[in-house]
Amino acid sequence: MLTEDNYAQFVDKVTPQWLAGFFDGEGSVCASFDNQNRFKLSIELTQKNKYILILVMFKFAGSFRVQKSKNGNYHKLAWYNKDSIKILEYIKDYVIVKKQLVEHGLELAKTFEDKESFNLSQETKNLRHDLRSKILNINQANREKLVV
Repeated sequence: MLTEDNYAQFVDKVTPQWLAGFFDGEGSVCASFDNQNRFKLSIELTQKNKYILILVMFKFAGSFRVQKSKNGNYHKLAWYNKDSIKILEYIKDYVIVKKQLVEHGLELAKTFEDKESFNLSQETKNLRHDLRSKILNINQANREKLVV
């Protein structure tokens, strides 16, 4: 059983296949603009059980936070912009449900530099906007399927 004291013995169980299945069920890919109108890609895993996310964090780092909701606390592990490349590369060949989102997210993540520049080429700007539209459309279609 996974506990705070035994993460290390479970890290090898975070295979690409396992993580891709987990991401298909609990993951998301979003493309948006931040408060300063800068482009932002976020890859998130959400779960009530924080230990599972901490296990993934051992392998892929990320930003961990607790979210409060009326149904209790849940936990989020997120990667942003270029920092999301490693996890997306790891799962891309094994995701099923969110394959297109992962592919678009990976392509978008590769357009980010270590230090985001305001002097992006028009080609990069166009590519980002195109990929953002594709991601938004897929997410919207998935939400509409849930409201049947």
